[in-house]
Amino acid sequence: MKLVAWLILGSIVVLYGYFGDFYLKSPAESPTVLNAETEQRKVLKLVRAETQVKQALITEADVLYVSVEDDGSRRDEYANYLCGLIKDQTTSIKKVKVVAVKKARQSANGVPLGESSCQ
Repeated sequence: MKLVAWLILGSIVVLYGYFGDFYLKSPAESPTVLNAETEQRKVLKLVRAETQVKQALITEADVLYVSVEDDGSRRDEYANYLCGLIKDQTTSIKKVKVVAVKKARQSANGVPLGESSCQ
């Protein structure tokens, strides 16, 4: 039995190697995972193209965080708009949360300005 590598993906530990003549594929090589990664890249590219968006990321819990400049207004409608914008690109995003860009480093989740459920 020859062990090639251990990969840790999120909270899943996957053994990647040769076991006699049997070869285990990494989850990153499976079509489902590749489609999810491609889907997330498309969503991030689409959202980052918005003029108000400074940064965007998708968490493992399928929450899209978008940071914008804080002008003092609530951004629930903007979060709802972003849900509609990404609807054709993905079915995995459960929620969009808009946070203030300059205050994003003050806490792990940023200062909330608005949010919307996408499902």
